Amino acid sequence: QYRAIFDGSVDAMVLWNDKIRFVDVNRTFTEMYGFTREEVIGTGFDNRLPAEEVARRTACIRAALDGREASLETESLRKDGTRMHVELRYVPIPHLGAPHALAIARDITQRKRAEAALRASEAQYRGIFETSADALLLWDANYRVVDVNRAYERFYAKRRDAVVGKSMEEVLPPQIVEQRRELVRRALLGETSELQTTGVRRDGSTFDLELRFVPFEHGGKPHVLAIGRDITERKRAENALRASEAQYRAIFEAATDSLQLLDAHCRVVDVNP
Repeated sequence: QYRAIFDGSVDAMVLWNDKIRFVDVNRTFTEMYGFTREEVIGTGFDNRLPAEEVARRTACIRAALDGREASLETESLRKDGTRMHVELRYVPIPHLGAPHALAIARDITQRKRAEAALRASEAQYRGIFETSADALLLWDANYRVVDVNRAYERFYAKRRDAVVGKSMEEVLPPQIVEQRRELVRRALLGETSELQTTGVRRDGSTFDLELRFVPFEHGGKPHVLAIGRDITERKRAENALRASEAQYRAIFEAATDSLQLLDAHCRVVDVNP
């Protein structure tokens, strides 16, 4: 029964005695590390391991021999010299009437790579997120604020820690909650939406606001990124242009002289009455 469990485990297993010698290893150990069973039985630690690493593992084995569990994450060497990240657990186990330590090793190299890639991705996301001139707010599928950037804090005069984790009802004015909830709901389904409205700062002042709600994956789950852009100056420029156009049109149409507007190719663009 012991052998069936021992050799059937997907984790590498090593049985250590109180002399810190290999007593037994399972098939997964031989596959993971590249050593045969005969090469390691009766031997101690791999002599390629640094002294401090040997000391750490020895302390864990001693703890298990004394009846206490121990664990650590570290790097291990295969027979061919390649390295892998392993999670090691040491548990007390009696064997032939004497205390032994069972070391259970799990290869977590892929997990470590995935974690490193995730950290790099998160760092990149954070860099873009924080340096954006637009106000960014990240909603989760429960309509709660996951994150906001510095531009959001400037736009609305609200601190990040005052809004993160809050629901829509806690963050938005009551009269716009249902409208924004619908836009977030549509974005969660994969649809991008746009809205031009009036933003209200904490001090009550208003500004022209362009909002976009886009589907966004965060932490492997669907989220919605709300992008807010202050378009007050753009609106002023558009209004000024329209006023200028209206003024030009009024003068052009009211002139008693015959007026023709020609382009650079001498084509007639406009004439007055």
